[in-house]
Amino acid sequence: MNSGVYDQEQPQEKLVHSLEHGNIVIYYDEPGEETINEFSGPWDGIVVVPKPGLGESIVLTAWTKKLAQPQFDPDAAASFIDEYRGRGPENPVR
Repeated sequence: MNSGVYDQEQPQEKLVHSLEHGNIVIYYDEPGEETINEFSGPWDGIVVVPKPGLGESIVLTAWTKKLAQPQFDPDAAASFIDEYRGRGPENPVR
């Protein structure tokens, strides 16, 4: 999948393939306006997709890693992204 923010659910197999390539997949449902603003902008290696049932929670995933946030914490999210982006089993960039 291409990096970016999606407003429709995406096929699970495409999301898993993105994780294999070292991308970060972020799931949201009803994140609130402030969090939506955080998702705007260039997102190299990050796929943001809706997942009904999360409410205001945000879930960040990487290959074999997960960070669930009841409320979006941009600093924790940035640390997770810095730690795991580019570390999938296919074509790791670092």
